Amino acid sequence: MLCSMYALFYIGTTCTVAAAAVLVTAAAVCAFFRRRESALLFLTAIAVLTAVCCFTYADRCKVQPSLLYCGENVSVSGTLSDYPVKTNERYVYTLKNCTIAEEQTDITIQLSESALYKCKPGDRLHFVATKLYSNLENDQQYYFSTLARGEWMRAYTQHVTVEQTDDYNRYAAKHLRHTILQSLQKRLPTKTAAVVSALVLGDKTNLDRQTELIFRLSGLSHLFAVSGFHVSFWTGLVIAAFGNRKHRKKVSVAAIAFLVFFMALTGFSASVCRAGIMLLTVCTGNLFRRDADSLNSLGLALTVLLLANPFSAADASLLFSASATAAILLTSEPTEKYVLQPIANKISNKNIRKYVLSACNLLCLSTSISICLLPLTSLFFGSVSLLTPFANLFCMFPAQITMVLGMFAQIFHRIPWFSDFLFRLTEISCDILLQLTSLFANASFSRIILHTDMIMLWAAVSIVIIFTVSRIYKRQTRRIAAYAMACCCLLLLLMNISLFQTRNDITVHIQNAGNGSCISVHNKNGDAAVFGCGGNEYTAESLHNYLLSNSAADTALLLIPRQQETESANAKYLTQLLSPDSIISAVPTETSNTLLCDSAQLTLWEGCNLYYKNTENFSGVSIQANGKNIVLCFSPSSDFTTAEDCFRSGDLLICRQSVPVTVDHAAYEEIILSADKPLALYHYPQAITQKTISTADEGSIERILRQGR
Repeated sequence: MLCSMYALFYIGTTCTVAAAAVLVTAAAVCAFFRRRESALLFLTAIAVLTAVCCFTYADRCKVQPSLLYCGENVSVSGTLSDYPVKTNERYVYTLKNCTIAEEQTDITIQLSESALYKCKPGDRLHFVATKLYSNLENDQQYYFSTLARGEWMRAYTQHVTVEQTDDYNRYAAKHLRHTILQSLQKRLPTKTAAVVSALVLGDKTNLDRQTELIFRLSGLSHLFAVSGFHVSFWTGLVIAAFGNRKHRKKVSVAAIAFLVFFMALTGFSASVCRAGIMLLTVCTGNLFRRDADSLNSLGLALTVLLLANPFSAADASLLFSASATAAILLTSEPTEKYVLQPIANKISNKNIRKYVLSACNLLCLSTSISICLLPLTSLFFGSVSLLTPFANLFCMFPAQITMVLGMFAQIFHRIPWFSDFLFRLTEISCDILLQLTSLFANASFSRIILHTDMIMLWAAVSIVIIFTVSRIYKRQTRRIAAYAMACCCLLLLLMNISLFQTRNDITVHIQNAGNGSCISVHNKNGDAAVFGCGGNEYTAESLHNYLLSNSAADTALLLIPRQQETESANAKYLTQLLSPDSIISAVPTETSNTLLCDSAQLTLWEGCNLYYKNTENFSGVSIQANGKNIVLCFSPSSDFTTAEDCFRSGDLLICRQSVPVTVDHAAYEEIILSADKPLALYHYPQAITQKTISTADEGSIERILRQGR
């Protein structure tokens, strides 16, 4: 179901139903020839059809009706479900059980406000939304990721009335979570508190981008997504505290109670619910002296989550968590049989054998997880670290120590001197973790840029070859494993050869920012540059996610061409997200690496040159790369007759909202409008219309400048 629902997001319902029909046909053929595969194919087809039905129902009965409430000056009231979160100098309030225009709905609304109101979960908020809109207005990937978190609509307002309630017990877990986070922020340095909050509770609100980036580049970002590692670690401590196998029922009841409490404490995120349901199945089986199959438990957990919210399939943490768990379950037995047992037979000393086996087991499992997660890693991050297994080996223990010390410091907060001592130890262990993580992240040879299409092809071919080999050598497991590894290594090598040949290709991305400019260029070496910061506050977050998914981790330049909101609305927030090496701006900023000027000429990276000009009559940028000339025009009133020659002709012209009347459209091969209205509303001559497209019609647009083409 997870794979089917994820496919629904990208290939649509028709293709997914067609895939289910193919599976049913194949199952019927296998059943006719009395093959055992027929039952498996039938079950797979049923799962696919169930996914289609659930997805269609949720989309048509929950998401699409939200479009009916979009508008301006709409009266809204809703129950605050969690404490407000600060984002881009604004506070985001999540409201449930909302009443919109005097009509009760089950729509979840996120209210963005510049003011912080004195409120707590359970309070009722009343306001008139100056703008109420659906997440459908955002790009597809961002749209589904917001639905995965249960966010249906967004709202802006100028004043909020808070109706306070005494419904404390219902939100006790969230109050406790908020108290813990506040205590960590008061008792620890800012950076340390942010890391400990992310490790213990998965709260990344105060985590700076640089720290988050080094954890991702070293392959340790899973530490910040509360899932199987955290749940099993804390549950293991609870089991150890309550006894051994002789007290099976007492231990199982304690574990079940703790799992429910921990899931509530971490906000019932999809990844922690997946791990929690799996362990709940195991603990419930222990109560009745029944062993639970791990793969069945994983399937049950995913089925429950997807039936509750089909859009959870777009949640990155759930995808990584479920895939990593499946990889562990499928590779743990071969690892034990073919790696750990031979090593154990050669080491006679028990203590040495224990530590060597633990290290080898962690290395093997981490390697297998990294290989199995390559398709997802390429899709969401665009790169993979070769040092991830070693980073897990050296950093897992400091991470666990930091988590334990941070939590125990909270538990003993009523003993000030002991709590302070634990907090100091927490700070020391966290600093060690950060130093190790930075060491692995900054290794020059560690990161490999991935090409998503090639990785997907590699995964598909690998599955076919492994399946074929397993059918030929049914009982020769070792030979199957050897062929599978050879297949993976060979195909990865060929993929990297292909990437080497296209390493100088440059991608131009025009973000769907409405009446605003937000354009980026990046290459396959991870370098990027951004021009303009227009659009609403979620445009910056969406662009940041896009650059991360394309492994553009190093932002060389942020250009803020004009002081108008259409080009500078998200300048501060985007600067925080991207941490650019340098900023060229027409207006003052708070960063020290800003160059205030109205014109500049520089080289972004080898083979990519830039010329920027901003005057009263003209505002634009010329990007020359791979024999192409890309012209960006930030003002619809720009006078091209006063511009330099490099702006008057080119391969691609990108304009905000409208094509200036002074443009010689015949001098450009293609024109792209970053606009908030469809192209059909413009009254352009046919010669312009034939070569022009708009982000209002197409969404975010990208063009690739290939070397030598």
